[in-house]
Order: sequence, then C-alpha cells, then structure tokens
Amino acid sequence: MRGKNLAGTRSARRRQAAGLLLVVPLLLVLSLAGCRQEHKAAAPAVPVVEVVRVAQRDVPLYREWVGVLDGSVNAVIRPQVSGYLLRQQYREGDLVRKGQVLFEIDPRTFQAAVNQARAALDQAKGDLARQEAMALTARADLARVRPLAAKNAVGGGGPERLRLLAQLRAGQIGRAHV
Repeated sequence: MRGKNLAGTRSARRRQAAGLLLVVPLLLVLSLAGCRQEHKAAAPAVPVVEVVRVAQRDVPLYREWVGVLDGSVNAVIRPQVSGYLLRQQYREGDLVRKGQVLFEIDPRTFQAAVNQARAALDQAKGDLARQEAMALTARADLARVRPLAAKNAVGGGGPERLRLLAQLRAGQIGRAHV
C-alpha cells in the first residue's frame, strides 16, 4: 500500500514541474514584450492667457448680508371663508387699503351652496302652500258640515272632528311661517 502512495506522489510532482516549465517561459515572454514599447508623454497644450492693461480708477464696493426685512406695519391675512384661490389681486409689497379685494376665490362652491339654499326655500314654500290648501279644505269641510250638524243630520262627532282638523292645519301653517 505504501508503494502505491509513493508512485502517486511522484507523478503529481512531475506534473507540477512540467506545469512550471510551461508557465515560467510564458511569463518571461510577456514581461519582455511589455518592456520593448516606449511610452512617450504627450506635450502639454499651450495655455491661452489674456492680457489686460492696468489702469487706476475708482471701483464700487459691494457688500452682501443675510437678513430679514420687516415692514413698519405688517398685516396678518386671515380668510373669512374657505375655497380655492383663482387669482391674487395685489403684488407683493404693494400698499393695500381696508376693504380692498386681495384674492379671488372660485365661486362654484359658493354658488352650489346658494342653489341648495334656494332649493330648500322653494321646497319650504311648496310645503307651506300644501298646508294652506289642506287648511282651506278643512275650513270648507267644516263650513259645509255645520248646517247639517245643526239639524242633527250628521252623527258620530263629524263637526267636532272637522273643527279640530281645521285648527291643526292652521297650527301647522303658523309653524311654517316661523
């Protein structure tokens, strides 16, 4: 078993030596090929230089500072209504007077609210007219039944029921006016 191991080790060493014999000459050739090329540095470009005659004269001095300006009277603008702005009616820094229009707000939302209020008003007027018509009908029914009730031609409390109904309708009309 030991003889087999030695033979395997020897053949491995021979393969390594043969590999080195191939790699070393290849590296030598490549390194020598790199030495033959000469690299010449490119000549630098000639810089362009501007020439100016020197003259004595006054030069204005400028200074810059970081700061915040505050007016003598500053106003805080608080909206009284909400909405989308369409236009700003003043320029920054302009003087403004009390009551001057500063912004134009999109009127569509306000117009929708006005239309809704008008519709509610029209509906209330319609309800009032219906209540008045019902009250008028109740009074007419009561006026028609009273002569019959005086002759005992109507029974079952008909006139009393119609009188109460007329009062009820009148009360509903009174509430509608408030």
